[in-house]
Amino acid sequence: INHLSDTSASKASEVVEVLGRIGGVSKIFGLTTVQAGALSSAFLALGKPPEVAATSINALLLKLQTADKQPAKFASALKTLGLSANGLKDSIQNDAQCALISFLETLKEVPKEEQMGILSDLFGAEYSDDIALLVGGLENYTKALDNVSDKTKYLGSMNREFETRSKTTANNLKLLGNTV
Repeated sequence: INHLSDTSASKASEVVEVLGRIGGVSKIFGLTTVQAGALSSAFLALGKPPEVAATSINALLLKLQTADKQPAKFASALKTLGLSANGLKDSIQNDAQCALISFLETLKEVPKEEQMGILSDLFGAEYSDDIALLVGGLENYTKALDNVSDKTKYLGSMNREFETRSKTTANNLKLLGNTV
C-alpha cells in the first residue's frame, strides 16, 4: 500500500479505506489483496474519492461475477463486445485478474461513441461514468499492478519512507525539542 502511494497519485490511507470497503467482494471475485490494492489505487489516482472508488469497484466486480444472473440488456451488451456471460464467468474463475484486465481492454477497444451506451447497459447510469474513467485510464491500473507484481519492487518501502521522513527539518527540530 505504501509503495502504491509512493508511485501514484493515491494516498495510502485512502487505499486502506477503499480496501476496507471492497475486501469481501474482491476476495470472492478472486483478486488477491495486492491486486485489489492496485485497483483501488488506480481509481483513486484517477481522482475518485474513496467512497466512490469503493462503490464503483464493488459494482464492477459484482456485475462481472454474476454475469449469468444479469438482465437481458447486460447479456446483449456483452454480446456486442464479443463476450458471453458464461464465458466471462469461466474466465473469472480461471484467472480473475487476467479476466478483469481483458474485459477492460475489450471495453477500451470499443469506439468512443458506443462506449457509454455499452457501459450503461452493463453497469447502469450510476456507475458507467466511473467505469469509463477506469477504462480511459487503464494504464494507471496496469502500472499499479506492475508496481506490485514483484515483491522486490516494494520490499523495504516502509523503511525508505521512514528514512526520508526522518531526514526532514521538522523531524530534526522535534528530536532537538525532545532532547532539550
